[in-house]
Amino acid sequence: MNIGLAHYRIGDGPLARLLGGRAAQFEVDLDGERDDAGDTVFDAWDNGLKPIADLRTKLATLCALIYTEGKPVGDRFTAMGWFAERVCRFLDRHPLVQDVEVWGDNDCPAINLGVVRSLDYGGLLSWTAAAVRREHPEVRLWTGGFGPNLLPDAIHKGFAKYAPDAFDVCNYRPLLTTTGDTDVDCETLGMRLDIGRATLNQRCAGQPFAASCFGVPTTAAGRPPRPLGLFYLVPHTHIRAVPEDEALEWYAAYLRLFVAHGFEAVCLLARDEDRADLYGYSGLRDSSGREKSFVRPLADWLHSEL
Repeated sequence: MNIGLAHYRIGDGPLARLLGGRAAQFEVDLDGERDDAGDTVFDAWDNGLKPIADLRTKLATLCALIYTEGKPVGDRFTAMGWFAERVCRFLDRHPLVQDVEVWGDNDCPAINLGVVRSLDYGGLLSWTAAAVRREHPEVRLWTGGFGPNLLPDAIHKGFAKYAPDAFDVCNYRPLLTTTGDTDVDCETLGMRLDIGRATLNQRCAGQPFAASCFGVPTTAAGRPPRPLGLFYLVPHTHIRAVPEDEALEWYAAYLRLFVAHGFEAVCLLARDEDRADLYGYSGLRDSSGREKSFVRPLADWLHSEL
């Protein structure tokens, strides 16, 4: 299983090399006026990392194409065509990118769960796959990285029903908060992965799993007082953060599980981000750029175990 960095930025090469990284995942807004992804792509390539581009846009951009003035009914095909065209033009400009994550976050268009929608993720994925495979057959398409609870439904009711062969990698974003017991965590997650694997094998094309972004929320505060248990509950959230000095146990348990389920790659979130969700606590560095205390032991573990 290959290790990579998620939300890669220029200058992250030394951290990737420390971990034995082979991949660099980064986001690109296709609605942006400037395309400055080339610098990131070349920086990743120069550090021996395969670039994985998470190509996305704003939902409002697609909605504006669907519901234009004078249309009594939304026309999703215009929006899907626009998105697929933008993906292909990005690939024209960046031939080093041969792995594309199609809108890899939970703000992507809703998966169609049997409800008629003007835009659904399965449709967008199918439309994009048709265009990319026609113009860039060398490029592999990754699904959006849906979280732990949605994964079985995403595969069963979304991908298998609406886009069973429109992707090459079944992507997953397991940023995980813990119960405090790694055995319980891994058993629950493993059950979801087993369900997803059965659906991929029976109703799709047996695509491999990968994780374009993975992390465990941590805190530098140390072990909490005994009555609080093994983790801190981040105020005003449901996020359970484990002490940095004890995070290796959680990372190692999950990564072993991913190996056992045949994940081809797992990209670790490079840094905490300015967000009041799991992305704000699950990085390898904190928001000031400080390398968290578990990173060096994790690097040693990766070199010895993977």
